[in-house]
Amino acid sequence: MSCKAGFCAANGEASTRDRTARGYGIDGKDAVEVRAVIDTIVAQARDLAPGLSAEEQRMTDHALVRSAGLPAYLGGPFAQAG
Repeated sequence: MSCKAGFCAANGEASTRDRTARGYGIDGKDAVEVRAVIDTIVAQARDLAPGLSAEEQRMTDHALVRSAGLPAYLGGPFAQAG
């Protein structure tokens, strides 16, 4: 079973997907810039992930969604970094 930041996929495939792609509600005149910012945050989460437990990653995702205004439907940067 493949797990990342508390999200698991039983079939061995990646447990997350690119949620910044079109169709995830990041559209409009600023969509390109918004996706670029989210991609930067996810890349930084990917670099930090090895030093954090799955619980710490989930807590950080929750805090960023709740306090920093990241869209909850994206799952947080660690969930996306999968």
